[in-house]
Amino acid sequence: MTIIRSSHELRVSAPAPAAGIPDCEVWLASMSDSGWRVLTDFRNWNNWIPGIQSVQQADQEPPARGTLLKVSNGVTEVICSIDSWDPPRNLQ
Repeated sequence: MTIIRSSHELRVSAPAPAAGIPDCEVWLASMSDSGWRVLTDFRNWNNWIPGIQSVQQADQEPPARGTLLKVSNGVTEVICSIDSWDPPRNLQ
């Protein structure tokens, strides 16, 4: 799941990890610290990514490379891993 990539123009892409979760893609012209906090507030993804009912981080540690996220559409739950973490420029 690629979420953000780039240092200035940010691409937010949430490809469907399971059936029933639609693709979603957004381009952001700039990113502030508050914008990065919103994008990395995984529990609130359901407020802006269509088809996502809930996202839970598997642990209580600060997000980092290797952090696991449980993403649910209400029917299916998938586990996603953060492969790249470089605030506020890159989250994959």
